Amino acid sequence: MAYEVLKDTEKRFWIKDTQAQLRLDMHKTRTDIWLCAIKDLTTGWITTARPFSKYPAAISQLHLNNTTCLMESCAGLGGLMPQLTRLNGSRPGRLVVVDMVNYEAIRSFLENINGYRTAPDEQTFFNTLIGRCEFMLGSEIELHNCTIKEALQDPSLIGSVDVLVENHGPASKSYRQKAHKRMDPAVYDPFLRPNGIKIIN
Repeated sequence: MAYEVLKDTEKRFWIKDTQAQLRLDMHKTRTDIWLCAIKDLTTGWITTARPFSKYPAAISQLHLNNTTCLMESCAGLGGLMPQLTRLNGSRPGRLVVVDMVNYEAIRSFLENINGYRTAPDEQTFFNTLIGRCEFMLGSEIELHNCTIKEALQDPSLIGSVDVLVENHGPASKSYRQKAHKRMDPAVYDPFLRPNGIKIIN
């Protein structure tokens, strides 16, 4: 892979993969993993990495079982799906992710950056994100690599979801407000079973 380091200071690290057209922006002085963003420069699609602790508290209060279907829209590199096995000692029977993210390209990008960066804390950081990519590409997740609009045309998803989670973008109030101006929460209703719930932040 060919890289272009755009910025590498004590506070910030930007690096671009000139072949895959991905750019990583990381706040180096912060431990909040969600302050990392990967942008696909060809589509403008931005992937963030919210830790489980930044998801709404209502999620940790869910009582899940092997008949529960939980779907996350725009999961990105968020920590919800990998963490679900620790929720009340149970996990859903069906884990669904709808996202346009190219997890294979991002995994390869991160693996190569991990060799480029040598600081132990940065290695841990990238290993966490690589692990999340692998989880999303693994057999435990039903990944629908498409937009919500396209997912609404999939009969296997309609009326099948007990809990739908949408945390579009990073834990930034201003970003969430902009995101929700573009996406009406009612668009998710067709996915829900009767008495299904939405957790939208």
